Amino acid sequence: MAQILIYYSRHCCGLLLFCLIAAAPVAAQYRVDHWTTDNGLPQNTVRSIVQTRDGYLWLTTFDGLVRFDGARFTVFNKSNTSGLNSNRFTSIYEDKDGTLWAGTEDGGLTAHRNGVFRTYTTADGLESNQVPAINFNGNGEIYLNVISNFVYWRGGRFVQAPAEYDRRVVKHYWGATGTLWKVAANGVMDP
Repeated sequence: MAQILIYYSRHCCGLLLFCLIAAAPVAAQYRVDHWTTDNGLPQNTVRSIVQTRDGYLWLTTFDGLVRFDGARFTVFNKSNTSGLNSNRFTSIYEDKDGTLWAGTEDGGLTAHRNGVFRTYTTADGLESNQVPAINFNGNGEIYLNVISNFVYWRGGRFVQAPAEYDRRVVKHYWGATGTLWKVAANGVMDP
């Protein structure tokens, strides 16, 4: 009986050693990096992130809008970038035309097109300068959660969203089949 246990123990150790050696190349394929203010972020809390079609990662922080090229961060804020009137960014989305939209906590909605920033505020017809969420529908159009209303950006202006955009909803998700899913503070509502 002792010989069987020894044999079994040697067999398991060999199998375990084989598994560790075989898994080593797989584990080496992935690397985890931790980026902070020490690496160039304006602050350590990132509120939202999107990768644009040109390959950049865009991050929202309460100390500016950040573009990351994989090696370094470029920070856009109201002190170094024309067209921005807030540093407190909350949400971000790239639309079907390639325009990057960023919502702010207190400064309206910022669009980035062709390298130029433009911020829309209540002076441009936005109901509030607080834009906590940017959504998109099945057609790739953006609409915004502003205070307790939803508004579309259509034809260069803000228009009220249709009645099916329940005011209790925090976020809308459009399924691949076009189904509208509503997420409220107390759960998912029936489509």
